Amino acid sequence: LVGTTCFTIAFIGLLKNRRQPTIWLPASVLALFALWFTNSSRYEGKYVILLLAAAILYSEIAPNVFKLTKKSALIGLAVLPIIFLIYRYVSQFYGQINIFDDPRVEVSEGITTTANNLLVNNVITVPRFITGFFGSWGLGWFELELPSTVWLFTLQAFLLVTVFALIKSSNTHRLISGALFAIMFIAILYTNQKTFSKVGNEIQPRYFLPFFLGIVIIAAANKTKRYPNSLVITVAILATISNSIALRDTIRRYTTGQDVFISKSLNNPIEWWWQFGPQPETVWLTGTLAFAALWALLIYDRDKQAKTTLPVD
Repeated sequence: LVGTTCFTIAFIGLLKNRRQPTIWLPASVLALFALWFTNSSRYEGKYVILLLAAAILYSEIAPNVFKLTKKSALIGLAVLPIIFLIYRYVSQFYGQINIFDDPRVEVSEGITTTANNLLVNNVITVPRFITGFFGSWGLGWFELELPSTVWLFTLQAFLLVTVFALIKSSNTHRLISGALFAIMFIAILYTNQKTFSKVGNEIQPRYFLPFFLGIVIIAAANKTKRYPNSLVITVAILATISNSIALRDTIRRYTTGQDVFISKSLNNPIEWWWQFGPQPETVWLTGTLAFAALWALLIYDRDKQAKTTLPVD
């Protein structure tokens, strides 16, 4: 997750500032380090980076108005081998099975489920998988259930950021973002089908979260207008509230237990906590204030830059 996010930001910064060595040189180093870090963490990570890099590169050199020219066709054809490599890796990892001609069946309590039944069910329920990116599922192995407020607020923040970015992007960039989201949806369905599991059983949203964040960053980088202050402040409020609730609930899982209401003190009764250092309530309050301070600093710096360089849209 960290490696993919760092690579996406670094590679975008590298291309957009390729005439400024003071920026593209350190960005190149960060991109290479992120590639190494990601590949060291998970073997399939390099395929995600490869696909994101192709999308970023195409976003940078593609015309704002999409036209089927020789250049765009050649670039599109160059991306196909990358998609094929990723598909081949996934196919080999999960087994060579044609999901459109799958003879597997599952019998449970006298009810037979075919592969086609499973595919239709997963297509219908894939939105539940997407909400898992924002905290609607249990984290880890489902042992940590976050309140619904967390995923509801983070989903709203995501929609505000992404929809504005897509509206303020060119047709070509919208097409690229749409293609990336489509690839992600297909990959989610494919992996669930390969393991013959329903959405919500085996494949967890965290496996696709690096790819998802990369798509969001690319969409935000391709917009032609600055985010308005009202949108940034709204996203900051939603993110700060959801982070505070999620942090408190996570600490509660390992101190008082989730059988104690979230409104109760985290300091008592403690089921597990170290015997030294700050109390759970102090850790939660510090984390909440630090996250809010980060947003305040970003908004202040953004306004300062707007006043000196760019007009506020």
